[in-house]
Amino acid sequence: MVRMDGEKMSKSLGNMVFVRELLRTYSANALRLYLLSHHYRRVWEWSAAELNAAAHRAERLEAAARGADESSEDARAAFAEAVADDLDTPRALALVESTSGETLRDLGRVLGLQL
Repeated sequence: MVRMDGEKMSKSLGNMVFVRELLRTYSANALRLYLLSHHYRRVWEWSAAELNAAAHRAERLEAAARGADESSEDARAAFAEAVADDLDTPRALALVESTSGETLRDLGRVLGLQL
C-alpha cells in the first residue's frame, strides 16, 4: 500500500499520482527505480524527494552501464539470491549499483530498466 500525507493513496480520496503525469518530468527508469526501491510487502509513503533521488540514481546507472564491466564475479549470483528472497528489490538494486557495463545492463533488464 502506498500512502500520501499519512493517508492511504486511493481514487476515492482523490490523492493519486498518475504515471502519465510523472512521465512528463521523469524517465521510465527513474519511476521504475523509485517503485523498486520499496519492498512490495511494506507500506510506504509517497515522496517527491525520493523520486528525485531515483532520477539521479537512474542517471548514474545509465552512465555506469555505458562503461567497462568491472563487476565482481559473484554479482550475478548475489542479485539472483536477492530476487529469489521474496523479491527483495531494494537489496537487488543495491547490488545492481555495485556493477557496471554488461553485467549492469543484464541485471537492469531483469528489473525492467533500459540501460
